[in-house]
Formats: sequence, C-alpha cells, structure tokens
Amino acid sequence: MDKTSFLALVHTYLSKQQRLTNDISNLRSEYQRLLRKYRRNLNQRNKLIAILIMLNENSFGINHRGIWILKKNGRWWLEVVPKMSDNEFKQNFRLERGIYSALMKQIEPYLRKTKTNCREPIPVEKKVCCALYCLGSSAELRTIGNLFGIGKSTSSEILHEFCSIMIELFIYNLVKFPDNHQEIEDASSNFLRKFGYPMCIGAVDGTHISIKPPLGLETDYFNYKKYHSVIMLEKSRIESNYGFEKQKKIESNPNQGPKKPN
Repeated sequence: MDKTSFLALVHTYLSKQQRLTNDISNLRSEYQRLLRKYRRNLNQRNKLIAILIMLNENSFGINHRGIWILKKNGRWWLEVVPKMSDNEFKQNFRLERGIYSALMKQIEPYLRKTKTNCREPIPVEKKVCCALYCLGSSAELRTIGNLFGIGKSTSSEILHEFCSIMIELFIYNLVKFPDNHQEIEDASSNFLRKFGYPMCIGAVDGTHISIKPPLGLETDYFNYKKYHSVIMLEKSRIESNYGFEKQKKIESNPNQGPKKPN
C-alpha cells in the first residue's frame, strides 16, 4: 500500500469517526430535550390532578370572598377635621390653612389618581393631611390609618409618595447652589474676606427639634443635650452685604414644653 492510499484510508476513517461523534452528540441533545419535555408534561399532569382533587373536595363548600377591601370608619377625618379652627388645624398638621391651600394647588396634579371600576381613589386632601400628620407627630401608622379611615400600609404608601413628590418639586428651590463660576468666586471671596475661610461657598448647621419619641425607641431620639429630638440641617450662604441668608428655623411646639437652645 503506497503512501497516498494510506492517507486516503486514514482520512476516511477520521471522517467517519467525526460523523459518528456528531451523531452521538445530537442523539444526546435530543434525548435531553425529550427528557425535559417529559418531565414538564409530568409536572403539569400532577398539578392538574391536584387541582381536580381540590375542586372535587371543595365542590360543596366553596368560600366566596365577601369584600374586596375592609372599610374603615375614619370619623376623625370626616367629622372632626372639617370643624377645626385655624389654630387647631395648625397644631395638628403644622401648617396654616393658607400655606396648606397653596401647597395643595402645587401638589394636587401629582397626587390625583384616576377613578376605576373597583373603587373610588383616595382624595388628594386626605393624602396630604395624612402625610402631614405622619411627619408632624409620633403616632404609629396604624393609629394614623384609623384616624383617616385607611389601612396601615396605605398610610405608609401615602407618606412615601408625598415625600418623593415634595423632594422632586421643591428640592432645587429650597436648596440652591451657585449657578455659574462667577457666583462661586463671589461666595468664596465673601467668606474669605469676612471670616478668613478660603475655598468656602456655604455653611451647613443643624438644630434639634424637641419631640415626643415613639414608644420603645426613646434611646434612638435622645441627644447629647439630654432631651428627645430630631435633627434639622440648615444651609446658609453669605450675600453681597456679608450677612447670612439662611432657612427659617423650625421652633419647638409651645405645647411640647420649653424651647431648647441650638
């Protein structure tokens, strides 16, 4: 056998071996596919059998859901709030009625929900007052829900929705940064000339607001000044007359005791 015939024979052998390997691989893949299909069909059959058994067992005692949502009373919101005086309204929601009305006009388009066939949406006024009451008191969400005639989870959702919209609408109006390089240079020069602080364009400080802490969390709200509080940060900057322009500080509620120093 010459060299050419031997090479041709080897090539034929290797080609057949490669085809055989490919056929075996294809058969294994097909087997795995059929096995998965069989297991899937078997699982579906078992589920169907279980459903049929359950239907057969409950065919004479099917429980129909009586209500879709549990209705709550909410008499405080419906009867007490509309009769509040301006002072009582401010004490409960921490806003004057005029400021509350102005806030409603700005935030109402973002809180209003579309009416559906399932139920009426929660009025925007109730949402805003619920969120304000949550932010201005230490009451539990369950208690607030009972006051407004809504559930605990709904109170939480309203609070988060209100805060998100407030941040989106007002964060850049209340917390302002220099708009251009010239304002940055002016602010830095004013701080350097007035206080000797280089490369400074603003100042941040904090104040403690006295509160009644939530039950069981007293230690989390106890500050180094020996009373319970939450912290509010303030942003200040120097204007051209070298005086401070700062946010209006929130003072303690006179009904909560004496005012605390900063």
